[in-house]
Amino acid sequence: MKCPASSTLTSLTPPGKTEHAMSHSPVDLLAAYTPPSLPGAGATTYQYDLDRLLLQKAEPARTTTYDYDAAGRLFLTSFPTG
Repeated sequence: MKCPASSTLTSLTPPGKTEHAMSHSPVDLLAAYTPPSLPGAGATTYQYDLDRLLLQKAEPARTTTYDYDAAGRLFLTSFPTG
């Protein structure tokens, strides 16, 4: 397990397994997760608004979006079709 001075987890390697990697935004929000190299696996990225609310989660072959009301409450989650 690796953590820089900011205390954000940048990688995790279970015993006897391959590394999982994470990167973070300048304000320590999860920006990307990269699993071990497995068939069908790929990086997942995350996008946030200025209030640090999650707007989008992009996984291989699918993207989920999140919409919030004026008070910052989640009111709509759009899942990929198919």
